Amino acid sequence: MHSWSGHLAGWAAFIGFSILAALLYAVFCHKLKGPFPGILYGLLWWEMMFLWIGPMAGMFKRIPLLEIDTALSELCVFTLWGVFIGYTLTVEFTDERIREPKPI
Repeated sequence: MHSWSGHLAGWAAFIGFSILAALLYAVFCHKLKGPFPGILYGLLWWEMMFLWIGPMAGMFKRIPLLEIDTALSELCVFTLWGVFIGYTLTVEFTDERIREPKPI
């Protein structure tokens, strides 16, 4: 859709998808530290979306039919998105300030 309601629906779908992905990361990967679990998580989602779900659902073309710029930029976006989710949840689960004694 090329209307404002279509853009809002796209943003809402992306937010809902990100919440679901963050919850899945929290369940399965919350104890992993560093950027690499998030990078791998983002790459896994890119693979699922561009090699499996997306073409089957008709959301976009298969990888060989896409321009290289599109495939690489989406790969980078998904990688950064995975790092953001991974670091955010890692900080939340390993926040050291909670363990410090409170001043009297």
